[in-house]
Amino acid sequence: MKSSYFLVASFIAIGVSSCQKDPLSTPVPDELGTVKSAIVAQPVPAFNQLFTRYNDWSGGDQGYSIRLPDGRDLWLFGDSFIDTVFADRTRPPGPLVRNAYVMQQGHQLTTLNQTAGGAVQPIIAPQNPNEWYWPGDGFISGNSLYIFQQRLKNQGSGVFGFAQTGVDVSRFSLPNIVLQNVAPFLMTTK
Repeated sequence: MKSSYFLVASFIAIGVSSCQKDPLSTPVPDELGTVKSAIVAQPVPAFNQLFTRYNDWSGGDQGYSIRLPDGRDLWLFGDSFIDTVFADRTRPPGPLVRNAYVMQQGHQLTTLNQTAGGAVQPIIAPQNPNEWYWPGDGFISGNSLYIFQQRLKNQGSGVFGFAQTGVDVSRFSLPNIVLQNVAPFLMTTK
């Protein structure tokens, strides 16, 4: 009986002693003593090269990616620049597109947003013209791609003068990414 306790204790001791802390996930206090996450962002040259573009979609925020069943990757972005980028890396003045989708197949990126009346259009727009969508994450079920869409509107002033009015879920058919419908997922009462 004592030998089985010794054996169990030995396995626990070996397991505990073999655990090493990941130096990138250990909280580190800053100069004021405030503990912050030690997660460190590092450049990935392959992605920097892939996303360095001089026309079409050339930058955006709030990025998500979804691996499609055929191996392609669909990138979803919030406010995006879809226009020319000059050699000095500046862009012409112009409006941002509120949601943009970029298809990646190998090292080839293709912007899915269409142009109407000389202006690039968001992939989807709410029925209320005073609102817009920012895409969230998504998932695949059967032959459909579902993407959560944050619905927002201007409220107040300044850079952050907007408010979320709800969350909808959009359903696209696969493999061609054709919008089928948008339905409320969550309503807020602001």
